[in-house]
Amino acid sequence: MNEFLSFKNRIVFTVVLTVLVLAWLIWDYYHGGVPVHHLLHRDDLPGFSNWWGVLLLPVLSWFLLYRIQKRDKLQEKERNNKSTAFYGFIGALFTGIFFSILFSYGFENVLGYFMLVLLSIGLFLPTYRSEYLLGFILGMTYIFGSVLSTIIGSVLALAGLLMHEVIRPIGLFLGSRFLGLFNRSTNQR
Repeated sequence: MNEFLSFKNRIVFTVVLTVLVLAWLIWDYYHGGVPVHHLLHRDDLPGFSNWWGVLLLPVLSWFLLYRIQKRDKLQEKERNNKSTAFYGFIGALFTGIFFSILFSYGFENVLGYFMLVLLSIGLFLPTYRSEYLLGFILGMTYIFGSVLSTIIGSVLALAGLLMHEVIRPIGLFLGSRFLGLFNRSTNQR
């Protein structure tokens, strides 16, 4: 994975992403204007133009790819298996696309349940990692814009961190205690 996330490949990914974002914004500009996305989908709340994507997405992708590479170098010293960052990125990309499709077709009531599913997945997978965040943001950017996608992705990453690093160990500890009490009570009979 380190060859895949080399300095050269990170530059290529960031440049390609920047060119795609610029092309998309130029297309929007000449075909009705660049959209503005409002918080909570309400016009009385602040709005963010898609022009922010030219700055935010390349910087964010560069930073998150660097973090993935740095983590993979540390993991390489500990064990000799391949990183699953690519699969996490692809899964999060499709999750972001699915999230956007649900929203764009008016299934806002289903989104609440979908958020609960994402939080429960955070108990089993480290969904707070950089590859998940990058994939989720890129998957949602077309519908939500880069700023709102980053806000939503960051909130979900923080919730995933709490679920995986706080709630999960507490649940495992309590579960082991309960099973220990259950085993003692069955052995005494």
